[in-house]
Amino acid sequence: ILKVLGYPITVWLPPNQAAPLLGISPSQLRNIISTAEAERIAGHSGVLQYGIHYRNVMSSDSTQNAWQVSIEQMSIYLSLPPEQR
Repeated sequence: ILKVLGYPITVWLPPNQAAPLLGISPSQLRNIISTAEAERIAGHSGVLQYGIHYRNVMSSDSTQNAWQVSIEQMSIYLSLPPEQR
């Protein structure tokens, strides 16, 4: 019903579960996330956007990142030609 009302609904999965659905390896997906996060921290705007393509759901008492990717948005990103990524 939310999608009918215009609210975006997306599936968020950790890299190990998302990678096979996206047709890449978990390590490739983690590298994509790491690169995007490094660019974000450096203040550069890339094609991938935190909160839209990937997010960190790490608990406040943890020191380990808990990345998730939007299957829909990451699929769109991966369909771009490499020179546009």
